[in-house]
Amino acid sequence: LFAKLFSESFIHTSTVMVRRECLDEAGPFNEEYMCAEDYDLWLRIAKRRDLGRCRSPLVKVRKHDSHLSGDKVLLRSTALEVLKKHYDPAEIPPELYRRRMSDMDIYFGRAYMRLGDMKTAVSHFKDSVRKTPARPRSWRYLLKGYAGYLLGGGGGGGK
Repeated sequence: LFAKLFSESFIHTSTVMVRRECLDEAGPFNEEYMCAEDYDLWLRIAKRRDLGRCRSPLVKVRKHDSHLSGDKVLLRSTALEVLKKHYDPAEIPPELYRRRMSDMDIYFGRAYMRLGDMKTAVSHFKDSVRKTPARPRSWRYLLKGYAGYLLGGGGGGGK
């Protein structure tokens, strides 16, 4: 599941059970990360061990702005750092890597759109198209970004 987990963060910490020897082998959460430290740990474990899953819902998650995950730019920046750290060309095909990096550009672009920084959003959407030019999703977001840029006066937040 390493390649699948690399392409999509789908493990929720509140639902995880890990054997002690597995944690000893992979190491603890990396405290240098403000967020995505769990994603880093799951990738380290997935490189070493097989994973299992339960299809039943185990928790309900309540989201609100005071969560660290509310800062989408910080969350995406940390996740990008984690992905670059764990990229292994022997295990991750180049096309999967490009698609994941394209998705990250879309996520960044969406976060900057929400902040009103259309110029930075469009820049990320352009990067997504460069990485995956045949992918309609990348083009759709680039068009949304340009529309937002033109309709919103192109201005926006800090960057």
